[in-house]
Amino acid sequence: MQKRYWIAIAALILVIGIVVGAAILPQGRLNSAAMAAPTPDSQARLITVSSQGSSSAAPDLATINIGVETQGDNAVTVSLDNAKKMQAVINVVKNVGITDKDIQTSNYNIYIERPSEPRPTIAPQSGAPQTTTTPQTEVIYHVNNTVSVRVRNLKNLGKIMEAVVGAGANNIYGINFSLSDTKTVESQARQAAMQAAQAKAEELARLAGVRLGAVQSVSEVPTTSPVPYAASAKLAVMDSPVQIPGGEVQYQVEVQVTYLMQ
Repeated sequence: MQKRYWIAIAALILVIGIVVGAAILPQGRLNSAAMAAPTPDSQARLITVSSQGSSSAAPDLATINIGVETQGDNAVTVSLDNAKKMQAVINVVKNVGITDKDIQTSNYNIYIERPSEPRPTIAPQSGAPQTTTTPQTEVIYHVNNTVSVRVRNLKNLGKIMEAVVGAGANNIYGINFSLSDTKTVESQARQAAMQAAQAKAEELARLAGVRLGAVQSVSEVPTTSPVPYAASAKLAVMDSPVQIPGGEVQYQVEVQVTYLMQ
């Protein structure tokens, strides 16, 4: 009787083990299959393109760097002379309609030109050393003062250039044209860049024998727009009227777009 009891217990344990194992095995296979199954992202085939777009517009803003340079053997005297001439330049700029907020000092420096030593040269016939130049014996002080002037009415550019030279300016370091509001022209350039990217991606898809799918990602690459016009010159005489063509300002946008291949 006791022996039959233990046989029954063993049989029961075996049945329970078979049932539990049968329940666990499919779940384990399911989990393994789920872990091994590739995700849609890992199967995705992509096309990535980069394209540029540009748009141009007539400028409505100009920035001029106007300089006054003076020199002499006394630093204080040269500085005062420079300040007087620069004030005259600023006054004529204001008379043309430029306000204080559009006038800013961009550079001011004083440097010394020290005495030079006599430099011997070789005489062409005798071969004996001789001094052919008179040495500089005094210290010369140079003062450079530059202001940046923003011009909002471009019709006044020529008038301003003529006036500042007449007032004592002897350096014009640059004229840069720009737009006061770039939103519209940048939006047009961005639209052109996206259209170019779409056309390029469609061509690549056709060459690869696939269909172009939806956009997966878009990013804009920072670019530096070219300066349309810049002038730099030392001015001694300027004829009137002065003509300063503004041309057009061009803005560029570059985008990188990734598409799905179908």
